[in-house]
Amino acid sequence: GDYLTPRTQHGELRLRKPILTYWIIVASHHLLGVSPLSSRLPFVLIGTAIIGLTYRLGRKVLPDRDGAWLATLIVAFHPALVLASSQAIPDIVLALSILIGTLGFCDLIAERRPSAASYLLAYSGIGLAILSKGFPGVAFGLVAIAVSVWFGAWSDRQQRVKHGMMLTLACVGTAMWFLLVIRRHGDVVISQILHDQIVERSPPKWWKPLIQMPQVLGLVAASYLPWTGWLMISGRESWTVMIQQVRQNRGLQFLLIWSVVFLLLASCVDLVILRYQVVLAPALSVIFAAQLMSLRSAAREVGFHRQTRLMTGLLGIALAVCGLFVGAWSGLSWGL
Repeated sequence: GDYLTPRTQHGELRLRKPILTYWIIVASHHLLGVSPLSSRLPFVLIGTAIIGLTYRLGRKVLPDRDGAWLATLIVAFHPALVLASSQAIPDIVLALSILIGTLGFCDLIAERRPSAASYLLAYSGIGLAILSKGFPGVAFGLVAIAVSVWFGAWSDRQQRVKHGMMLTLACVGTAMWFLLVIRRHGDVVISQILHDQIVERSPPKWWKPLIQMPQVLGLVAASYLPWTGWLMISGRESWTVMIQQVRQNRGLQFLLIWSVVFLLLASCVDLVILRYQVVLAPALSVIFAAQLMSLRSAAREVGFHRQTRLMTGLLGIALAVCGLFVGAWSGLSWGL
């Protein structure tokens, strides 16, 4: 068969998204047969991998193991991750790809002598992200490379050679599929991708991003309940500790820069959708965990234990509501 060209069930070209997600589904069909289970199982596994790798990211960026476990707990209950993991969509593949690249770049900007594996993770993550959804992967690559240059990861000749080699390999590997399908199908490839990712996604009015930015931030705050409640009641001391930690931690700075850029881009598309935020779920979970761990210093303050009981109760309510929502959604999906 033709494993280069995605098509609809009617045989029409469907080149709106790059090929990686289709290859994952095809591989699962070959291994397990064609069924709803084989179509969805890879994405459940990808969601599970995101949870595990978020712990790894927390261990790289945060000072102790408790913070990494907290980041893992936060991302595991993120509604965008829960929903995206149950659907065969490229957003969850993009999230895993960017997380892989983030792990690599956190090493590259923080370590004096990063390993070859760090270079491989960083640039393979960029390539996989582009092959999963196109322009969001390009945006991540530009931000990650710019931050690594800013922090001096390209400072000496040996580092520049390694970065240059891996960047070249990533560009060649990523461009290969695009060049092959363009050679086979011509300009229709470029027109479909540009129409899907730029024309259809661009807001109709220039001022709409100004309106959508508060909506994007509100959706972030809602999707991280009850953790955002903790941040609202945290005292000045915890924020001071957090600011000091960010100033000393290049990994956290990178996560914050990427998160801000992505949220700005998310406000510039035509719709504010929860599933788009699955891409940021690991990074923001680590950032939230860093701030929440800074509350340890407030443990001696009067009322801390009362706040703990309050937020534990809110967590239970949030999990109950989430369970009801998922149950209702599942019932509708199965026609119950």
